[in-house]
Amino acid sequence: MNIYDKFIYLIFAIKIFYVLLSISHVYLNYIADYNSYFHKNIIYWKDITEFFFIILMALLIMYLFNPIKNEIVMIDGETKTLFFTFGILLLITLNWSLFLHEANWFKRLQLLFGNNSSSE
Repeated sequence: MNIYDKFIYLIFAIKIFYVLLSISHVYLNYIADYNSYFHKNIIYWKDITEFFFIILMALLIMYLFNPIKNEIVMIDGETKTLFFTFGILLLITLNWSLFLHEANWFKRLQLLFGNNSSSE
């Protein structure tokens, strides 16, 4: 097993840990355990693992698409899966309210379709 494979497995392990922490977070929100030390600890570690996952994915992208080396990059199944989950994670964690609720084009679109909620 080479360093590249170990790196991919490290990213998968961090992603699995992140998913487990996210499921715990959703469960604790469901049972209305908002202010416990355990819940705050889960949120902290979930954010840390998400941060490390993004860093490792950025390093993987930089390695695979390095313009200095002139070799053809073959993306195997595990790497393809990681890129797919990275894309999903980026879409989920985007600040959609900034894009949808504060954008001028969205306000105009709401007025066009008759959304009068801002006048109340």
